[in-house]
Amino acid sequence: MNMVAIFLVNSITKRIDGDKFRGYLSDNKNVTSILENIRKEELKFIFFTKLSPILPFALTNFVFALSGAKLKNILLGGFLGMIPRTLLAVWTGSQAKEIRKLLENPNEGNVQKILIIVLIIVSVGGVMYYLLPKKTQI
Repeated sequence: MNMVAIFLVNSITKRIDGDKFRGYLSDNKNVTSILENIRKEELKFIFFTKLSPILPFALTNFVFALSGAKLKNILLGGFLGMIPRTLLAVWTGSQAKEIRKLLENPNEGNVQKILIIVLIIVSVGGVMYYLLPKKTQI
């Protein structure tokens, strides 16, 4: 379902915006530098963004469409990044009784907490790696 949402948001945004927003952003050197870093490793950046359990899908879909990211990279990165999140959600749903027990006894169920923290750390680390400017060697 998210693949359809990615496609629709991308199509509608590009039709309405027509790259005006990207043209506006290109006037800012810092933003241009960030967008260039993202474009160099676009698929990996999208993957780490979609991996994050705290970034909303709709917002990232919209931002990627505005930034001019390639639709195939958004779809593939979105799909690959959603797999771990989806598996965690399914597993958590199957553990509903355990979650109730966790709510009643907050010191138990550390595996779920650790998995969510790991997803956040990996996602933030990956996003920051591709956002920060790279030093060129001479």
